[in-house]
Amino acid sequence: MEKLPCRISTYEDVKHLPGIGNSMVAKIKEILHTGRLQKLENLKADSKVRLPSRIVQLIDNKGLSMVASL
Repeated sequence: MEKLPCRISTYEDVKHLPGIGNSMVAKIKEILHTGRLQKLENLKADSKVRLPSRIVQLIDNKGLSMVASL
């Protein structure tokens, strides 16, 4: 994100970027509005799924809510 030519503060800001489709825009919108992504929360709660430790750290340290505060 640091290399982008503009600051991202709303989901509208990413719609025009290459590789960002409707599904990704919806996820970004959810993170910006709620500070979390329910799909990640569900994966974290599922004992059958092992997430990489860095992802768990981001969720636990409210890294996603930091994105929402931009």
